[in-house]
Amino acid sequence: MKKITLLVLALFLASFAFSQTLTLNSLKNSDGDETTTFLPGDVITIDVTWAGVVAPDTFRTIQTGITGQSPLFYDQDSDANSGPSGTANEVYTYTIPVGVADGDTFLELIFQVNTAAGTTFPANANTAVTIDSTLSTNEINKDNISASISQSEGVITIGSDIVTETYELYDLSGTKVIDQKADGSINVSGLSSGVYILATDAGLTKVAF
Repeated sequence: MKKITLLVLALFLASFAFSQTLTLNSLKNSDGDETTTFLPGDVITIDVTWAGVVAPDTFRTIQTGITGQSPLFYDQDSDANSGPSGTANEVYTYTIPVGVADGDTFLELIFQVNTAAGTTFPANANTAVTIDSTLSTNEINKDNISASISQSEGVITIGSDIVTETYELYDLSGTKVIDQKADGSINVSGLSSGVYILATDAGLTKVAF
């Protein structure tokens, strides 16, 4: 009986030590303001902490997406972790899909853990958010970005009055298709024609080519 009790206790402690959690620390909009209300196309910053990953060969993924929207965005961190008591902070960006409908919904944050033994989904940090496209009148053309952009065949030119370190271009599914240093122009000749979101430090704007 004593051996059985010790075995049960050991299994309980092991289970407790190896529990895996995902905690949402903050959500920020493209202006850096902490909020849970976002406009379609908003590039949001997600700050999370995961804890308790058990295997040193674990590959961690945080699946991120608005409920009902696809495809999911995968934030991946393949660094070796520090074992049962390991914790790490993740800060990454996700673009709210441009076509998402207004209203209350959920931002899904699903912790996926891949090991040689298989894939598990031990935790999530899903949180309620509100999509409000009426914000876009002021935000999507912030600082009159659109007036400083011109296009020629295969090239988008951004005026020097747009103060930014990088240009990021997203398609309407929220997939980042270009991420480059700000040098005054973006070569889009390799992209399919359509509507995209240009994200700069000064704000967002839609571009079509």
